Amino acid sequence: MHLLQSQGFAVSGGEQAVDTGQTPGDIVFLSAADSELALLAAAHARLRQTDGGAPSLRLVNLMWLGHNLSVDLYAEQVAAHAR
Repeated sequence: MHLLQSQGFAVSGGEQAVDTGQTPGDIVFLSAADSELALLAAAHARLRQTDGGAPSLRLVNLMWLGHNLSVDLYAEQVAAHAR
């Protein structure tokens, strides 16, 4: 977890914490490029059609994880369980 100093301060940009609601998966891929995420989603869908035993995949845009609490939640609930 991120430990913050006991001083008052504002989170840059005033962004709020976000919970992606994702369940754990075998592979977790984080990127700020929507084109990369779309490409991987399409490739994974094609792989699942040809090979039913494809590993599960979780994709997230890094822009959703701008708040420290968002990072902590994602790390604990999703990323920590990936292979």
